[in-house]
Amino acid sequence: MQKNLPSVTGGAVARLGLVGDLHGAFDPVDAALLDAQGYDRIVFVGDLGPGTLDADRKVARALARLRTPILVMPGNNDCAHAPVLRAELGHQSGLAALLRDSGATHRTPLLAASADVTWCGYGRHRVAVGAGAVTLVSARPYAMGGGDLSFPDDLLARYGIASMAASCERLCALVDAVDTPSVVFLGHNGPTGLGAERDALWGNDFASEASDHGDPDLRAAIERARARGLRVLGVIAGHMHHRLRGGGARRWLERRDDALFVNPACVPRVVSHARGVRRHHVELLLSEQRLEARELWLDDDA
Repeated sequence: MQKNLPSVTGGAVARLGLVGDLHGAFDPVDAALLDAQGYDRIVFVGDLGPGTLDADRKVARALARLRTPILVMPGNNDCAHAPVLRAELGHQSGLAALLRDSGATHRTPLLAASADVTWCGYGRHRVAVGAGAVTLVSARPYAMGGGDLSFPDDLLARYGIASMAASCERLCALVDAVDTPSVVFLGHNGPTGLGAERDALWGNDFASEASDHGDPDLRAAIERARARGLRVLGVIAGHMHHRLRGGGARRWLERRDDALFVNPACVPRVVSHARGVRRHHVELLLSEQRLEARELWLDDDA
């Protein structure tokens, strides 16, 4: 049974759908079910495909069928084929727009999507909230956590980032350019500071000793925002799966210092049960003052 979200006070609210690490588990049924929720935007936290080119392209084509605007943060699993994934999303969305403008979508319904696709990473993205807005700052792509700069050659070639210090500097510069009172951070992996226990939101559960597996550059950006007097509403990031190695479940939601930290990486996110198939995502309510979130499982026959 689903719990209702607590009310979010302070005026207008935007509804976002958050989808955790896919690892290939996304198809046209997912697109239809998510579109039917009426979200203002859908956010993918990365690891879209399983890492093989054909399977990654298949996921990109399924994502492009969404009619709801989407934000895509590439994960470590996406690094090798990131240019292909981005091009495939752009191509499919462009093709859908051409068909729509020509009036041909009724003859080709599977290509009738009109998704507004934003590929994230070291960027600022305005989310309309009534007459106001909240800035979403997208952090370092391909992040694997643990304090290391993952895929440094690719980061240098694609984003001009050659070190963790350079990543901190870039993220802090993005924060300095935020022109809304409130900010939300989006990463593939979360920040340091949420605990060193194996079941912490971004705790290490695969080593002999548990540790904080968060990203220091994302933590630096959060602290920079607070030092500027911005209201940090929260952080959205995945990578560290809910199911722990050796048994147990990860904490996926925590509020600290009035900020909500959300990890939607339920893997696998598509599961079979007695009555069919169920698909996971998280609903997020966003106002200019506060975030609230809840897990949702959608049945294929919904």
